[in-house]
Order: sequence, then C-alpha cells, then structure tokens
Amino acid sequence: MRLASRVRARSLPRAMAALALCLALAPSARAEIAPKAKPVLDRYLQAMGPAYLTERSLHTRDSVRAFGMKGIAETWMVRPNHVANRIELGPFKMRTGYDGNAGWRTDPSGKVLTLDGKDLEDARGSAWFDGEAWLLPDQGGGR
Repeated sequence: MRLASRVRARSLPRAMAALALCLALAPSARAEIAPKAKPVLDRYLQAMGPAYLTERSLHTRDSVRAFGMKGIAETWMVRPNHVANRIELGPFKMRTGYDGNAGWRTDPSGKVLTLDGKDLEDARGSAWFDGEAWLLPDQGGGR
C-alpha cells in the first residue's frame, strides 16, 4: 500500500503503537515516561515546535493505492480523544469513530455498529495514542 500525504501527518510503526497501547491500557498501571525515554520525547517535542501540544485539531487526507485500486483515507481528530476516520478503496468504504465515550464503525453495507468490549477499548486506546496524549505532562491520564 502506498500513501501520498497531502497534509502534515505523523505516524509511528505499528509495533510501537501496539506496545504503547498495551502499556496504556494496563489495568493497575499509570502511564509514565521511562527515564531513558524522556530525553527522546523532549527532543521530539522540541523538533515539533512550542505550539505543537496546543494544537487542538488535525485533519489529514491521503491518497491510497492497494490491491490494484485507488482511494482515500481521511482522519479528523480533536485532542484529547475524539477521532473519526473515513477510508474508501475502490468499492470498499469504512468509517470509524470515537467521541471520548462511545465508539462506532460502519459495516460494508453502511450500517453503523456501536463498539463495546475489546473493540471499544481498542478505539479508546487508539484515540489516546493517535492524539499523542502520551506526550502530555500527565500522559493524558493514560492507564
């Protein structure tokens, strides 16, 4: 799959995202920055600029090519934990979202399905991670 970003977008490797999500959702742990990681995160914030964490919203629109088809991937995000995604690849269309409390996605027919259980936990963790709440001084309350 090839993505050609039309706006500034940030992404991290899936393995790192999965590890951070597992750590963030650990039931008895509070998110904390490891002492060895703190200089790396401080440098990242310095490189992004002083206004980086004060940005409240982000909209990205990317072109996608996969499986011989073309399409778009679009994301709207409002910090700290609101996100909506739209993906269209050839005839396939999917929308997902999380509003800080509830999560949803559409099925192939367009019917809206409310998320619960593990799917809701995943949506909550993804909103926390994608919104980069882990960079906030209190790690955005991640647990």
